[in-house]
Amino acid sequence: MAQPATQTSPFRAVSYPWRLYSGVDALANLADEVRRHNAQRAFVICGQTVSQRTNLLQRIIDQLGGLYAGAFDRMGKDCTYTSVVSATAAARAAFKALASSPFCWRRRVVPTI
Repeated sequence: MAQPATQTSPFRAVSYPWRLYSGVDALANLADEVRRHNAQRAFVICGQTVSQRTNLLQRIIDQLGGLYAGAFDRMGKDCTYTSVVSATAAARAAFKALASSPFCWRRRVVPTI
């Protein structure tokens, strides 16, 4: 017996323009994307699995070069409020350090949660 057709409600999705890169060389576009947004630096937020069990964070650092501002690698599962607050504090600390010293752009800022 055939199933009745499901009705859907019309909707509209609005978001900021974004680009998705995929493939072996996808990270090669990272620095250009940071510049495209007129950003002076990029602060990386990830979980411990990414930073400690893969080489992805190091690859990101290598691709960003002088655009790399620091990293917070303790983002909790499901992005808890505590993790977001801690990541925000780490980003602010990294940018404050950058403003006071032109030679500390490779500092890795990871506060204790």
